[in-house]
Amino acid sequence: MAPTRSGNAVPRGRVAADMRIGIIGAGHIGGTLTRKLAELGHEVRVANSRAPETLADLAAETGATPVWAADAATDADVVIVSIPQKNVPDLAPGIVAKAKDGAPVIETNNYYPQQRDGRIDAIENGTVESVWVGEQIGSPVFKVFNGIFWKHLLERGVPAGTPGRIALPVAGDGPG
Repeated sequence: MAPTRSGNAVPRGRVAADMRIGIIGAGHIGGTLTRKLAELGHEVRVANSRAPETLADLAAETGATPVWAADAATDADVVIVSIPQKNVPDLAPGIVAKAKDGAPVIETNNYYPQQRDGRIDAIENGTVESVWVGEQIGSPVFKVFNGIFWKHLLERGVPAGTPGRIALPVAGDGPG
């Protein structure tokens, strides 16, 4: 197995992907994406709502670099925002602005007004969740990884061509 820029070894039969990915949020989905993307050889920087040192176990397990949320997107090829909808307005203004030009921003969450997020008037009044998130962080977003149980993402993700492979929906306005 050859190491990638991130220092992670790529298993035989897998292609080294070698992108710089910033992940804001280290819960079930954010932590799972940290594991899977680092395993594929990407350089992953991950942040949570606390301090980088609180991610020491995840970093030791994956080789990802724990950072402050304000630094996660710096020079990233892709940015993933994986936090509860109610916490999006608490992110620093311009939090994804330091990503590379044209870097897609992925948002993984769903709005749960009764269980977790409370009422968000704009969404209740018809603004699409991903549009609302984009307005809050100052960048359009793609909605991905919100239609799968985190354990299935962790345990059932397999390479292209594998029989029985699952697909994930992707929504957003892309170029063109």
